[in-house]
Amino acid sequence: MKKHKFLIISILTFILFIVFFSEYNSNQTKKILDAERIKADERLRIAKEKIQQEDSTSIYIDSTFNNID
Repeated sequence: MKKHKFLIISILTFILFIVFFSEYNSNQTKKILDAERIKADERLRIAKEKIQQEDSTSIYIDSTFNNID
């Protein structure tokens, strides 16, 4: 019985370590993904602002307008 008891305790301990590690790993992955999402949102906002600035300040000049035949 002692051999079986040791085996059962070892297996349960191993399972607890696996569960703890997988929970820790998923929390870390979630934090990393949230940080990347925030960075991507910030880059998208900056790109939209740049496009808006270019649209509002640039004037399109037709190059064929000044051609004299």
